[in-house]
Amino acid sequence: MAFALHRGLAYVCLDEHGDMVPGGQSGFFVDELRILSRWQLRLGRRALIVADGKQFSSTEARQALTNPELPQLRYGTLLIVRQQRLDETLEERITITNHGDCEARFELSFDADADFASTYAVRMTAQRGRHLERRTTPTRAFDGARSTLTLTARGRNAPGSVALRFNLPVVRTRDGVRADIALLPGHTTSVEVDIRPQFARRTPLRGVAIVATRQARPPVRVPVLRTDHVVLERAYARATDDLESLRVPVTRGRRGLLAGVPGYLALFARDSFFAGYQTLLHDPTILGDALRLFAALQGRRHDRKTREEPGRIAHALHPWPLSGQRLRYFSVDATPLFLVVLDEYVRATGDFGLVDELRAPVRRAVRWIEARLDRDGNGLLTYEAPDGQSSFGWKDSPDSVRFADGRIARQPIALVQHQGYIADALGRAAAWLDRWSDARAAERLLDRRAALVARIERDFWLPNARLHAQALDCDERRVDGRTSDPGHLLWSGVVDERRARQVAKTLLGDAFFSGFGIRTRASDDAGYNPISYHNGSVWPFDTSIILAGLVRQGLVGDATRLADGMLEALAGFPHHRPPELFSGLSSRFGGPIQYPESCSPQAFSAGSVMLLVRAILGLDVDAPRRRIRCAPLAVAGLSELRLSRVPLGGIEADVALAVDSGRARVRVTGLPKGWTIVAP
Repeated sequence: MAFALHRGLAYVCLDEHGDMVPGGQSGFFVDELRILSRWQLRLGRRALIVADGKQFSSTEARQALTNPELPQLRYGTLLIVRQQRLDETLEERITITNHGDCEARFELSFDADADFASTYAVRMTAQRGRHLERRTTPTRAFDGARSTLTLTARGRNAPGSVALRFNLPVVRTRDGVRADIALLPGHTTSVEVDIRPQFARRTPLRGVAIVATRQARPPVRVPVLRTDHVVLERAYARATDDLESLRVPVTRGRRGLLAGVPGYLALFARDSFFAGYQTLLHDPTILGDALRLFAALQGRRHDRKTREEPGRIAHALHPWPLSGQRLRYFSVDATPLFLVVLDEYVRATGDFGLVDELRAPVRRAVRWIEARLDRDGNGLLTYEAPDGQSSFGWKDSPDSVRFADGRIARQPIALVQHQGYIADALGRAAAWLDRWSDARAAERLLDRRAALVARIERDFWLPNARLHAQALDCDERRVDGRTSDPGHLLWSGVVDERRARQVAKTLLGDAFFSGFGIRTRASDDAGYNPISYHNGSVWPFDTSIILAGLVRQGLVGDATRLADGMLEALAGFPHHRPPELFSGLSSRFGGPIQYPESCSPQAFSAGSVMLLVRAILGLDVDAPRRRIRCAPLAVAGLSELRLSRVPLGGIEADVALAVDSGRARVRVTGLPKGWTIVAP
């Protein structure tokens, strides 16, 4: 789409004319439902001619158009400017100026329709090149006195309606409404349209509900970035705007983070936790709110349909007009990630109060992890999907877990990255249990962690590939397909220095490093496809977590090379906005090629920009100990960078980076007494 506006649970996809054209993916979507599938402006039933278009922000766009040749109107007589603004409603203002030398009389028609199709159905039919089967035709109610056309879904469980209100008299037509306009030479007129969705109020699930109406809230102070690297500065500003636009109010005064536009207008635990971690030194409330939200939704009982289990962290909360809200518990990594990022939150903020507040959810999460490790008797975290095909890792395509020869692994599956998350979580949870005077339980978790780390080394390492296997299959055979998954082990800190260097060397080799990021699958694997969803594409979030792992392991040279590639990728994206994923083709083929159905913006793709900045600055904050470690990267094309108002342990500081002759130096100012800065 030429223009994509988004805010909270609503997004709008428009073509270059500013229209929503039936049959594709354009439309006005709210709550994972397309409430307006057609919205076309016509002059005398003819399409307008595009002169220019621009998107100013995530919520505002403009198109400049003119008229075609008509019997009573010469080509180019009218300048027609369409402006859209998305808030609680979609507002459009159409300004028409007559630049001719005589009066212009014309019909301005607005064609409107609503198919009330789900976001998922729209996306899947587009991916498969099929025609979307229409399930409902709306009733049309026209109120001439109020110049309002209302489209309402049919049926007992109809999701709602959409009302289109005009600021001037209109008459009803077969496809919408029409306005008859007379405009003197040199004169201007404006048409204003308010497009307002109407849904039933949601019933909270366990005290949590996504609120459709945006609530007033004081703006969060976020750091300001200034640098001579123009691409990075613009990417940072865009990511800041995108992250704010993806946040939605939930009950209890918190805000959730939607996963991405257009395909994932829902709250996903994994996405929220990774994005929250990425943005800890940008806006820690993103992670703080996510932790409290998913703690409230933590599993309480056994439910085979939703896969709920006591202590299990929910996979996703979906807003859905047909049934209020839907809660699912399918993922197995959300629970250990909950513990990992909670500890990261405390390290960055020094807020032990949140850990103590979530003491009961933490203990329940630990019990769930231990029960899952014991369930199969092999001490590993495994999953088995009801259909035997779906993957419960972040690479959730059915074909994403493959052997090197291309065969798809049989379930149950033990993903190597999941074992890393679990080992990391056990170590962090042990420290909290010790803090809560439960030394025996803490010692038990540390023993489990040591055993799991040993299993990762013994059972997953592939000596010839110099990389860990992606997984173990149902027979505990190594799934020897080479993927980016072992890169997450660097982030989890569960491999020794020698293995870390070997993994880094492999991932920065030609088979994985495209020049823009780390491919999800090696280019010489049988299952490699650079334009697939998970088998050779590059995900900015995945690359950023691997970058954080390289920084954690002290591999400055490798981290610098990867950061350079990420900056090159940002330079090639429209608006310098990293999409959900892009092609794994080498940078030798030119700029990055975006995946056709990629979400943009995507929460943890926007977060990858914030984590990139943090990696370049080399900041490792330990707020409880009032200590900052700085190991900056001397990336190409950057000599100065200043990040102001960085939230560090409840205070704000300024961080400045200077690069000279390949050497990077960091200076932190604004720290109170008692803080220390440690150089590597």
